[in-house]
Amino acid sequence: MRMTRRRIAVVLLGIAGGLVVAAAGSAPAASEQGVSAAFGPFAASFLSPATGFVLGGVGCRFGVNGAQRLCKPVVVATADGGRDWRGVSSPPTTLAPVGGLGMAGPAVKAITFADARDGWLFGPGLWATHDGGNHWARVAMKAQVNGVVASGGWVYATTVSLVGGFSLFRSPLGREDWQPVGSLAATTSPPVALLAAFGRAAWVGVLARNPKPTSVPELWRTAEGAHWQLIGNPCASASQTLLSVTATTATDLAMLCSGSTHEQIVTSSDGGIHTRQIAPTPTGSYFGVVAAPLGQSKIVVLASPSDVVLPANLLAGVHSVLDRTIDGGRSWTSTTYGDRGIGWADLEFVSPTVAWVVHGFPGASNDQLMQTTDAGATFKPVPF
Repeated sequence: MRMTRRRIAVVLLGIAGGLVVAAAGSAPAASEQGVSAAFGPFAASFLSPATGFVLGGVGCRFGVNGAQRLCKPVVVATADGGRDWRGVSSPPTTLAPVGGLGMAGPAVKAITFADARDGWLFGPGLWATHDGGNHWARVAMKAQVNGVVASGGWVYATTVSLVGGFSLFRSPLGREDWQPVGSLAATTSPPVALLAAFGRAAWVGVLARNPKPTSVPELWRTAEGAHWQLIGNPCASASQTLLSVTATTATDLAMLCSGSTHEQIVTSSDGGIHTRQIAPTPTGSYFGVVAAPLGQSKIVVLASPSDVVLPANLLAGVHSVLDRTIDGGRSWTSTTYGDRGIGWADLEFVSPTVAWVVHGFPGASNDQLMQTTDAGATFKPVPF
């Protein structure tokens, strides 16, 4: 199960974060090199509590004020839950920086592995490996790739165009044979799409920022990859924006919608057809990433900044927050980080108790990988 996640500070600037998936119980690709002490994480994900990958760089500086120091992507892997790390290869391109909305070409900012051999780096370019990261090849796409998810024998990718519209493609695992899923072609302004999957089931959420009467959030679902059903708007109204979707089973979803006053978390136990609103978090952020432990229906964790700010004010005393409920939203606990609102990337549960998240980005006041082993009650930094 895997879904593309959004870095909160990057969402404020219009950029999507990314993810990594590895096969449960399988080791990452063979080591090429050690991990530099200067390595800075940018995106990460795990398929099991032990095995995972982190995408980042050395010498990067992604300033939210526009000052950038570009760098090459670096991929590191662990097979023992983060106690030991080793480097794997990466393609000859650059790491897409914060603030790079509209950036074209082969640069990447996210990563997905379907198993120990098949993986992709993307955003806006697309690169594939089928030997565990030892070799990478660029995949030609006509538009920017903003999401990749692999599950149930298929890999799905969403592409977006700045002139309007998104498209969904899929390919069988093990080879690059991308074909469009034509029934999902649609236009929004600006176009952004979300992906989620669990087993053979998958979902595509179309975001409608700056909603119009003819442009509202839409959620599509497939039970097996070939036939897709338009569920409709999972949010409370057309004035809300769908920001995050996560699947904890083949039918259980948690979603985050943002409106003009606060965020709204909704859950579903039938694949998104019927939804239930839960009480807003005490911090009431407009932006965030929602996650839930696998197989759980009562526990929800929301990672977000504490306040809505313009990018120019992003460093003016804003905080990032982890909100958590264990009773379906009747009560919440909040952990606040005095980090100038740099936010989060790739919050993802990989078991009923273990989750990983990247806090910050290269060049920010915080840039670290964090882990919880108690279903989100506490998160602790993981050193490289």
